[in-house]
Amino acid sequence: CALPISRKKYIRPKPGDVFEISLPNETYAYCRLIEEPCIQIYDFISKVPNNPPIGHRDFLFQVGVFKDILTQQIFKRVGTDPLTGEEKINPLYVYDQIYKKFEIYEDEHTRPATKEECIGLERFIVWDWGSVKDRILHGTKPGHILTEDTFFDELGNAFIEKKI
Repeated sequence: CALPISRKKYIRPKPGDVFEISLPNETYAYCRLIEEPCIQIYDFISKVPNNPPIGHRDFLFQVGVFKDILTQQIFKRVGTDPLTGEEKINPLYVYDQIYKKFEIYEDEHTRPATKEECIGLERFIVWDWGSVKDRILHGTKPGHILTEDTFFDELGNAFIEKKI
């Protein structure tokens, strides 16, 4: 007699879908899909599950995430918060570690840029679920947002130069 195989339920996320993110201490954060793979994290933490802030328009940040976080419901879909049509993915900077050049990613295209043009922009990174949770709890880490003091090692890792 064969045991039944448990199958994970996969979904096809749509723009406007809202997902619940379980945090430590039995708290919950929520995010909304703008377009794959970009999500916006609501500026809202709940002590009650299944309490998405539908209609709320204050967001902590937006990031790109690995597709499986949403399709495999690592973050559980809990509702829909329709897009207004005014949502836009914030410009991001890309650093090419081989050629030591900067680019700006905006409107699904990249263009060459100088470091000065990229200052204040967030680095283009695709995040895993643990990193998203960590950022919700602890904020942005040095190197995510380009500053005048940011420098890159030979592997392309970003660091902030400490002034003494």
